[in-house]
Amino acid sequence: MLDIVKRAAEKAGGITKLASEIGVKHPSLHSWKQIPANRVRDIERVTGIPDYELRPDLFRPPVGASAPEVTA
Repeated sequence: MLDIVKRAAEKAGGITKLASEIGVKHPSLHSWKQIPANRVRDIERVTGIPDYELRPDLFRPPVGASAPEVTA
């Protein structure tokens, strides 16, 4: 599972809760190679993790914010 998905699950109260909140089945979260673009806003809403941390390849941090460290 992706580290960012693990982090999001922790913030949401668990993997099952995160999946339920964003409308997917929890096994789906384990298979993601990256967070699908159409799920970023939902995860951001549920966890408070900003879009640029969830998908740094698609979103940029606001001016003055530091970019997240990208890990494989």
